[in-house]
Amino acid sequence: TMDREQLKKLRQRIDIPLQDAIRLLKQENGNIDAAIHLYRQQCIELIVEKLKCSPQSAQSYYVHYGLQFDKMLMSRQRRVAPLVVLSADIEHPAYPHIGFDIWAEDENFNEVKSQPERRYFMYLDEFNQVLDIFNSVYPQIHPRSLQLEHQFDACFDNYFDHVTLHKIILQLQQRALQPDVKQQIFITQLVECLEQKMQLGCYVVLDGNL
Repeated sequence: TMDREQLKKLRQRIDIPLQDAIRLLKQENGNIDAAIHLYRQQCIELIVEKLKCSPQSAQSYYVHYGLQFDKMLMSRQRRVAPLVVLSADIEHPAYPHIGFDIWAEDENFNEVKSQPERRYFMYLDEFNQVLDIFNSVYPQIHPRSLQLEHQFDACFDNYFDHVTLHKIILQLQQRALQPDVKQQIFITQLVECLEQKMQLGCYVVLDGNL
């Protein structure tokens, strides 16, 4: 007989219909933690199937949006060609390439569309020069998913509020004092971009396509 208390505990931890809870517990012999792991794995497999994405990307989608496919698709649609590429290297391949789109969002997580809003892009190899600065502000709570994040996510969206961005910009400005000319150019462009986005929205988003 299925233990009612087990069913109750499982449904308190994950919001699923009763029949799904019964099925999961049967499959995992009443082990609640194993049932939750199985459910999450099945969700990730479903996302991979529907979005034709990698398991790694599907896991990020699941963490941020659960099974809200409309929000996942909206996130995908935001990844359009930018108007401005941040780079000190004229030999970089043309966009699209591996890197990060940058935009501003308001308090309701809507992308700011008013002028002079422009979407920016930066290449992964140049961003890696300052990745440690961005990682220095973690752990922090992702404002949309309310999940605790321990490091910058190169595969998904990273939200930064104004307080956090001020800390990042101060460190970037210190890094720009080093004698590497290309690094100085890139950091100066990045700081200008972040400051412009801060004027437009509550959050600046760096969205990775790795």
